[in-house]
Amino acid sequence: MDKDHNIPTVRYHDPLHTPQTGREKWPLQGHYEDNTYIDWMKESNRESGALMNLKKWVTIIGSSLLVGYATIVIDLFSVFLNDFKKGLCFSSLDTWSLLNPYLTCPADHWRDWLQIISGSGNIVVSGLLGLPIYLFLVLSFSMAAGVLTINKAPMIKQLGIPELKLIISGFNYYLKTYLGPRTLFYKIVCLVLVVSSGFWLGIEGPLVHVSCCILYISFDAIFGDAATEGVRRELLSAATATGIAVAFNSPIGGVLFVVELLPSYFVPTKIMWNSFVSATVALVALNGVRSFTDGENFREDDLFEVLFGNFSWLFLEIIPFLLLGVLGGLYGHLYTKVYLKFSDPQFKRRLWKRLAVLTRVSEQHGKYVELILVALLTGLLTFAIPLTRMPLAAFLKLLFKDCPKDDSNLESNSENFMCQPSTVSTLFKLVYITIQGFCLSTYSYGLLLPGGILMPSLVMGGTVGRIVGIVSQAIQKAVEGDYLATCTAKSCLVSPSSHAVVGAAAFMSGITKLTLCVVVIIFELTGAVSYVLPIMIAVLTSKFISDQLSVENVYDSWLSTEFNHIGETGEVNSNKGHGLCSFAVLSSTFKARLPDVTVKAIMVPLQRTRKLYIRPSEPYTLLSLYAYLSEDAHEGYPVIYSDENPLSLGYVTKKHVYWEIARVIGSSQPTSSVVSFQASLPESFHEEQQEYEQNLTNSYANVHMVTLEVEKPIIIVKDNTPLKQVIEIVERLHMNHLVLTEHKDNNRMCGFIDRFILSRLVTLRFSELQQEMSIVESVASEFEIADNEENSDEDANFRRQRESIELLT
Repeated sequence: MDKDHNIPTVRYHDPLHTPQTGREKWPLQGHYEDNTYIDWMKESNRESGALMNLKKWVTIIGSSLLVGYATIVIDLFSVFLNDFKKGLCFSSLDTWSLLNPYLTCPADHWRDWLQIISGSGNIVVSGLLGLPIYLFLVLSFSMAAGVLTINKAPMIKQLGIPELKLIISGFNYYLKTYLGPRTLFYKIVCLVLVVSSGFWLGIEGPLVHVSCCILYISFDAIFGDAATEGVRRELLSAATATGIAVAFNSPIGGVLFVVELLPSYFVPTKIMWNSFVSATVALVALNGVRSFTDGENFREDDLFEVLFGNFSWLFLEIIPFLLLGVLGGLYGHLYTKVYLKFSDPQFKRRLWKRLAVLTRVSEQHGKYVELILVALLTGLLTFAIPLTRMPLAAFLKLLFKDCPKDDSNLESNSENFMCQPSTVSTLFKLVYITIQGFCLSTYSYGLLLPGGILMPSLVMGGTVGRIVGIVSQAIQKAVEGDYLATCTAKSCLVSPSSHAVVGAAAFMSGITKLTLCVVVIIFELTGAVSYVLPIMIAVLTSKFISDQLSVENVYDSWLSTEFNHIGETGEVNSNKGHGLCSFAVLSSTFKARLPDVTVKAIMVPLQRTRKLYIRPSEPYTLLSLYAYLSEDAHEGYPVIYSDENPLSLGYVTKKHVYWEIARVIGSSQPTSSVVSFQASLPESFHEEQQEYEQNLTNSYANVHMVTLEVEKPIIIVKDNTPLKQVIEIVERLHMNHLVLTEHKDNNRMCGFIDRFILSRLVTLRFSELQQEMSIVESVASEFEIADNEENSDEDANFRRQRESIELLT
C-alpha cells in the first residue's frame, strides 16, 4: 500500500516480544485480518433466526433514515457555501429553495460581492474586486479540504465505490477505519468544502461511501458481538443502493446499480429486496425534510424534471442519438486513460518533488502546492462564465430545460445564462465548458480529495448533447423539407434539451459501463417518458464502443493499476493486487483466445510453495519459525507431512499459527526451544509420527507440541484441471485458495494457487501466460524427435482428463 496515504499497517511481532497470552496481542480467532478475504462458506453457515432478522431490519431502516438526513445536511451546506462565493440573494426568505438559491433567486434580486461592496457591476470592477474575492474563497475551501484529507483522514479521497466493491465481495479493507465514525465525519465535511470550492467533482458517488459508513456504525451498534461479516456485506449492498438513490432521487436505479455493478455472494432477489426497502425509506426521509426546507415558491419542476412541452423525438434524430452514444463511449475510454496517467503514484511523486523544488518548500509539502495550483486554475477558469460558477447539479438542470419562446419570460438567473439570443455565443460557451470540464475533472479526480465523477460525466454529456441538439435544430431549420412535417404526431421540432438528456446518459454509461441502471436513473431523474427509447439507443451504443476500446470501467481500471500494487510494506497480501476474479465480465471473444491449458501451467509448484511441515527435515526452533513466518506477506500456508511424502493436510492461516504458538509457549521460553506441529493424520502415519516426536523429545530439552486446526479443503482440485474451470471455481464458489494435488494421487500435494494469482492473470488479460505458452510451443517445435513421439499419446490422454474435481462428502 502507498505510504503517502497513511493507511494503517498490520505487521507481525518479533519473537522475543511474544505476549504471554494470546489475548493481549492477537485478535480473536473468529476475526479476519486486513487485506484478506472472508470465508464465505463459514459465514453462510452462521446462525440465523427471528432475532437476527429483526436486527437486520432495524439496522436497514435506522441507517436509511440517517442517510436521508445526512444528505439534507450535505445539500444545505454545499449549496450555501457555493453561492456564498458569488454573492447573496436579497429577496425574501420564502423564495429560497433547498437545492439552488442562485438558480431560483430572481435576477433583479441577486447581488454579486462587487455590487454589495462597491455598488458597481461593470467589468473593470468585477476583475479588480470580484475575482480576488472569488479566488480567495475557492482557495480557502479547497485548502481546508485538502489539509483535513491528507492529515486527518487520507482514506476519504475520491468517491469510494471501487473500495466498497471489494469490501462487499468479501475483502477486508481496514473496515474499522474506512467505514468508521471518524471517516464519516471528515468525509462529509471535506466533501462539502470540495463541492463548494467549484472543483469538477460531484457528491453523488461519495454519498455511497457516506451511506455505507452510517450502515457500518449502525450495524456494530445493533449487532454487537453477534455481528457476522457475511450479514455485514449483505446490508452494505443495501447501503450502496441507498447512496445512489438519495444522490439521484432514483430508488429503482439505486437497486439496479447494486445488482449490475457489485459482485455479491447472495442471490439477487435478496439483495434487491433489502436495497429497495432501504432506498425507499431514505427517500421518504429526504423528501420529508425537503418539504420543510424549501420555500413557498418551490416548485417540482425546479428538480431535474424535463419539460419538453409537446415535443416528441423525430425518427431522423436517431442519427444524433447514435452520435452521442459513440461520443459517450469514446469519452469513457479517454477519461479513464487520462485520469490514470495523472493519478499514477510515480507521476505524483515526481510532480510533488518538482513543485517542492520550484517553490522552495520541503518535498512532503509538494502535494499542497499541487492543490493550490489546481484550485487557482479552477477558480480562474470557472470565473470567466457565470454558468461555470454554478454547482454542477444546477448547471445540469439548465441543460435539461428548453428556452421559452418569449424572451420576456426570462425572470431568473438560470434562464438568462442559458437562453441567449445568439446561438453562436451559446455554442461557444458550451464548447468552452466541455473542454474545461474534461481537463479539470480528469485531473481533480486524482487529487487527494473526496469527490466523484458521476455528476461531472452527466454534465459533460449534457453539454455535448446540448451542442448536438442546437446543431441539429439549426440543420432542421435550414433544410425545411416537407418530409419533416409528418414525422411525429405531436411536433416536428428538435429539442436541444432532449439531446442533453440523451447525452448525459451516454456519457455516464461510457465511464461506468453500466446500461440498465443508467437508463432507469436518467428516467427517474428527469421523468422523460417519451425519450426512454432514445436513451436506450445511446446507452447501448456507448457500451458497445466502450467495450471495444477497453475491458474495464473507470472503477475496475483503478483497482487493476493502483490498488495494492505499490511496494512492499510488510502487510498481509502486500503488493498482490485486489484479488477480485471478475472473469465473468470478460467477453466471450477474449475467453476463446485463452490458451487451453491446465492449472499446472500457472500454479506455484510444490518446490516453490511456502508451506509448513508436520515432519520437517530440520526441526523448527522458535527463532527459525518466527523468522520463516515474517519473511513473506502471505496470509497462510499449506500444510504437508514431509518433503519425502507431501501428503496434503489442508491449509492454515498465519494468524492461527501465531495464536497457537503464543497460547502454548508464551514469551518466557528461550528462542532455541523446538516447536513440533501436530495435526490430524491418517492411521498409517501415526506410528511414524510418534517415532519422530519421541526422537525430538530425546534430543532437545525444550520441545513444545503445537496443535494446528488445519482447514480441510472443501473440494479437491487436481493439477490437470483446465485453467478456465479453476477460475470459475474460485469466482463462483468464492474460494480464497486451492491446494492442488497430483492427478494420479489426490492425496499428494503438487502446487498451490490463490485468488490473487488468478486475479493478476485476469487483470493482465493472460498476456504473461500467452507469452510463456508461445515460448514453450516454439521450443517444442524445434525438438520434434522420435523419443518425444512415445510420450505424445500419454500427454494427449493427460489433457483429455476432465474429471479432476472430486467433491468430498
